[in-house]
Amino acid sequence: MQPVKIGEKFYQSKGYTEAYVTVIDASQNTAGATIRTCSVNGGTLFTGTVKPTKPSGYLQYHAFYVGKLEAWSTIPYEVFVPAGQGVYWAPENDRAWFMMTYDMQP
Repeated sequence: MQPVKIGEKFYQSKGYTEAYVTVIDASQNTAGATIRTCSVNGGTLFTGTVKPTKPSGYLQYHAFYVGKLEAWSTIPYEVFVPAGQGVYWAPENDRAWFMMTYDMQP
């Protein structure tokens, strides 16, 4: 097994603060971003050119990872987010956690 590089940038959040939290803003992702490490406890990660706004986002937006509540799960691989797309987290409730390291492409 090869070691995984920890990203230079990081994002951490606990609990429900809003329906969709912006992790990487699409307008700031001008050359692409690589998610290096990511662990979720109760929430769904989405990507797209705009921040999701509707409660039924699971059917209308591009979800790429779901973490069950009360059970940490870690994405076992790096994820590349194309330029112009953002990353958004939908916490399940107040007990949800999210931790991610990433690098923005130069």
